[in-house]
Amino acid sequence: MTEHDIGYLDALRPQLVAAAARRHRAQPTPSHRRMAMAAVAVVAVVLAATLFVQIGTGRASAVVQVTRTDGFIEVRIIDAEARPDQVRRELAAAHLPVTVTAAPTGPSLVARFLALGRSADSPDLQPVDSDGVSYPGFRIPAHFVGQLDLIVGRQAVKGEAYVTPVDAYAPGEPLACLGLWGTPVSQAAPRIAKLGVTARWQHQGSSGGFEDISPDQIPALYMADAVAIQEGVLLVYAAPTPASLFLTPPSPGEGRCRAPGGN
Repeated sequence: MTEHDIGYLDALRPQLVAAAARRHRAQPTPSHRRMAMAAVAVVAVVLAATLFVQIGTGRASAVVQVTRTDGFIEVRIIDAEARPDQVRRELAAAHLPVTVTAAPTGPSLVARFLALGRSADSPDLQPVDSDGVSYPGFRIPAHFVGQLDLIVGRQAVKGEAYVTPVDAYAPGEPLACLGLWGTPVSQAAPRIAKLGVTARWQHQGSSGGFEDISPDQIPALYMADAVAIQEGVLLVYAAPTPASLFLTPPSPGEGRCRAPGGN
């Protein structure tokens, strides 16, 4: 409901009540009083129906929640399908010094702030519920002076490279809840092949770097980290033991099944 609608109803209500009162004075008989009361009841029903219709046809629910407490402003994306342009508009409407840029990513990072960009390391930016790659919200001091430039994930189109590798075990990604972490490559490779995705198997060579390799050459190794780099294209890392080869694993949950939005 708009402010105009509220004003219209507020202005209309006294007129209706006054009209009912005039009818009451002009026709004081009991039957007329009952008619006047019935008329007022009908008016109340009409007003209620109008109020319901105006609320029902109002603008869509907010996708961002902004709260101010304890000297901080907290911003949280509360709609898992929020588009970056919606986030941008609502932050601007809240008069927050934040610009939002959209970046292509996988389903698990859509409608989340990404830990990328020139403001990612700002001392005034405190990510909320961060998984190290993305976060649904952040806090800034209420007296913050400056400008934050943040990146929000959007669904990539087919063939478009992701702005950052995405944990392939995350909710909504190709390997979610399949129980593949730690299985021998000889078992994992055929299962992945049936998913209709392109898997580029990676093996740590003698120089310490990673090299493409056929899974047929490393059947006794174990499947570990896996990331999506675009829709339907994965990098899958094979390891001598069922453990990550990275200091900061790109699949921090070690393939465990988790609910959407969980870390």
